[in-house]
Amino acid sequence: MGKIIVFSNLKGGCGKSTLCCHFAHYLVKKKQQVSVLDADTSQNIYNMRQREVASEPELKEPWKVWQLAGTGNIEAIMQRAKEMEGYVLIDCPGTLSDKNLLTVFKYADVAVVPFRYDDLVVDSTISFSKVLKSEVPDIKIIYVPNIIRLAVKYPLEAQATEMFSHVGIVTYRITDAVAVQRISSLHEQDEQQQAATAGAFNSIYEVVR
Repeated sequence: MGKIIVFSNLKGGCGKSTLCCHFAHYLVKKKQQVSVLDADTSQNIYNMRQREVASEPELKEPWKVWQLAGTGNIEAIMQRAKEMEGYVLIDCPGTLSDKNLLTVFKYADVAVVPFRYDDLVVDSTISFSKVLKSEVPDIKIIYVPNIIRLAVKYPLEAQATEMFSHVGIVTYRITDAVAVQRISSLHEQDEQQQAATAGAFNSIYEVVR
């Protein structure tokens, strides 16, 4: 039986798709079987995979990508995902208006929630957490401070970390690094990307393994 991990938050621009891709490579490096379900309305991961396969057809796909949009019965799709071996990572849209999302959440084992230390993102992350916990009380939530600038002092950091720690786990920061923003669905993480994400990903892996 597979483990379903959703990458989600209400606020766009927190790096859900980016971290989903990087974590898929991280799991493959751990010799795990991985599939990615692109549930985002923009279909960033699915479209990237199509472009990369067309450009480099000789490369082996390290993990499979499939679409949620337009695929019919969401309940059946999630049941199928639950029956798959290994890990199913789901890249979710930055909204709760899609009625299919609640079905997705109810099948999830873990929610990875990237966020930034600014007012709007912290507020929306709190709102999202309340909805998620009300719909799926047993879900494990892992908060990932993402796109963090080391030279910047964030007034909300201590307060947000404390609040989120009462709900789930807060990982190490992932910095606002060019290496992290550079993603591929075919090519594995390079050394810089591994170094930038290892602290957070090791924490996530301890929960989901």
